[in-house]
Order: sequence, then structure tokens, then C-alpha cells
Amino acid sequence: MRPIFERYLATRQKLGKADTTLRGVGRHIVVADTDDKALAIARRAYPRWRTNFFWLFKRHGAAPRVGDLYPETFDQLAALKTAVAGSPQTVRDFIAADITATGANYVVPWLAFGDMSIDEAMHSVELFGCEVMTTFQ
Repeated sequence: MRPIFERYLATRQKLGKADTTLRGVGRHIVVADTDDKALAIARRAYPRWRTNFFWLFKRHGAAPRVGDLYPETFDQLAALKTAVAGSPQTVRDFIAADITATGANYVVPWLAFGDMSIDEAMHSVELFGCEVMTTFQ
């Protein structure tokens, strides 16, 4: 993302425009009390999300252009550094590193996906709001 953002900002600068642009990234994020709990949820929920994401494309014999961004397992997705599942500290560390690496100035967290239960999703949202977001305000 950083090269894309940098090229965009350089073009704006050449045109005499200020750097007031929002530069965001979307990430699958699961926050739980421990890394193990969050990973268990993400590893179970992500394949269901992925299956649903690809379903209509497969039905019509097509593939999304972004298909390679969504590998089969959550661990593969996390290895691409586009997802995280962990405790609030693990998620804070991931987001801080992601902002540094990409140059993003906002993050869109995908906090409910796949077959996460309402309780799992709500707990993740609560922890994200109370223990992760406050770090970045």
C-alpha cells in the first residue's frame, strides 16, 4: 500500500494540492481476551467468510480480481499482514506496525465475519473500542 499512497500523494503535490487525503486499509480483525481465543475464532470464521465471498463468482465461472488477497486459511491471510487475531495488545501492535508499513491514516476493521457468533463479534467490538482504538486517537 505504501507505494500506492506515495505515488498518489506525489501526484497531488505536483498538482499543488494539500495532503488532506484519507488513506485507509481494511483488515480482518478479531480481538479476544487471549491470542489463542482470538485465533481459534478467526481460524474457524474466516473460511466461511471466504467461501461466501467467492460463491457468486464461482457460480458464474468467474474469479474476483482481488481473489489472491484472500487465501484459504486465516493463518495464510495473517502471513500477508492483512489480518490479525489476538489480545488487545497483539492487535494494537499489529495496527501500529501496519500504519508504519503502509502509510495509512485510518484502518477499517472487519470485526464480524464468517460464522462468528454474536457474542464473539460483540466481545471483539467491545475490546477493540475500549482497548485498541483509544491508543490511536
